[in-house]
Amino acid sequence: MKKHLFFTLTLLLLAVWMSSLPFYAETDDGNTVVYLADGGKGDGSSAESPVGSLTKAYDTLDLTKDCTVVLVGKFTQSANFTRTASYTGSVTLTSVYGSTDYRKTNNAVYEVNNKRFYLFGETTFEHMDFNVTGDFMLTIAQHNKITVGEGVTITGSKLSGGTVAKAFSILGGYQDGASTAANTLDTDITVLSGSKIYIVAFARGNKGAPSYTGTAHIKIGGDAEVSTLHLTGVDRNNVKYGKTVAEITDNAAVGAIYGATQQVTADAFSLTWRSGTIGKFEPVCSATPNASITFANGTTLHAAAAVRAASNFSAVAEQFDSVACLDHAFGEWTTTTPAGFGTKGEEKRICAYCDVFETREIPALTAKLELGSISAMTDKAGVGTIRMIAKLTTTADAKVTRYGIFVARTDVIGTAKVAEWTATTGTETAFALDLSEIPHSELATPIYAWAFVEANGVQITLPIAAGVSVNAILKNMGA
Repeated sequence: MKKHLFFTLTLLLLAVWMSSLPFYAETDDGNTVVYLADGGKGDGSSAESPVGSLTKAYDTLDLTKDCTVVLVGKFTQSANFTRTASYTGSVTLTSVYGSTDYRKTNNAVYEVNNKRFYLFGETTFEHMDFNVTGDFMLTIAQHNKITVGEGVTITGSKLSGGTVAKAFSILGGYQDGASTAANTLDTDITVLSGSKIYIVAFARGNKGAPSYTGTAHIKIGGDAEVSTLHLTGVDRNNVKYGKTVAEITDNAAVGAIYGATQQVTADAFSLTWRSGTIGKFEPVCSATPNASITFANGTTLHAAAAVRAASNFSAVAEQFDSVACLDHAFGEWTTTTPAGFGTKGEEKRICAYCDVFETREIPALTAKLELGSISAMTDKAGVGTIRMIAKLTTTADAKVTRYGIFVARTDVIGTAKVAEWTATTGTETAFALDLSEIPHSELATPIYAWAFVEANGVQITLPIAAGVSVNAILKNMGA
């Protein structure tokens, strides 16, 4: 009996002990979802038990995996957020998880007052509201991929977006003192929503003469409103940068693009402008007239046909060393080499915005016409006849639909009467038309005639009489 009781108590104690352990959304190897809100003292396993700090939220996660921090209420970033080590997974911060939008159910909002958010791995902000109560929020990617995804709103009465210190600012590289001065790593910034945003492609504030020879990859799309895109870095003079490759698409709006605000050099700048708007592009920011920038391999704009209709397109485009078409607007096809009997021709069309052109082949003609002869006669009563003979030559595989002669009183072929045939005799056929019963009173009346053939879907015409009359033909014959 005692042994049985001890066994029962052991099971009960084990059950109580296990129920006291925190429960997390997890995989076999670790937690991938944690809930966050001000004042949270829970284990982060649910919206009812959130943690209260970013540090605890990150410490809860298995950062070798793709993880999610769910903002379930108001959260205030009260200090700079940093970590001691990088991670290989990714973190997405959001207020929408599963079927619940905590912005609607619990007024979820991320508040920040002049604080920095350092990235130590790939990070995404999406479907969440930021309220910047001070002058700025500075997000420092440290060469990690950063994405401001869909559904982000950014408010703040002091934000202008015109400077790093007055914006929701994103640095692709480092802040002064955060890491080594020289770096060859790329940066990767995507912004698909939000406003009052200042993007710095590389680093900010590093002293000396460092170099950043990687490539900055920047995509601005969705309905993002980026106030400023800074193509290099907000550093010191004599800094060397790599290449910046940017894309503007969807309904995105970029207020200003600046090349530099210091005296620097860079490899190149390539912009793909698919859609959206750009306010201006200044290789050297007009607010820093003593600055300078040299692009070793130039600046190139790849513009879609749709953006060329913008009223300021020319003003933006003329700041680039070269402008290329992203999608060509080709004109009509024009014949450069007419097709002949047995010989192919060529057509060409040219882009309306650049010198790119396309050519296409015109199939060789499978038939040709030649004038045999034209003669006239009158009978004793003075009634005239004009005889027209034409020769048709075809290739062995020609498919002749019809052939014949048009006759008209004017030089407009559409007013003509037609005499036609459908059968040919081999590859050479002679055919004739007698225009008879011409009254004596009309022997001087001019007529017009065209031989024609339709073969393999192509109609060929040959003028054989251009304003000739019975009298004129007879005179020419010496009659």
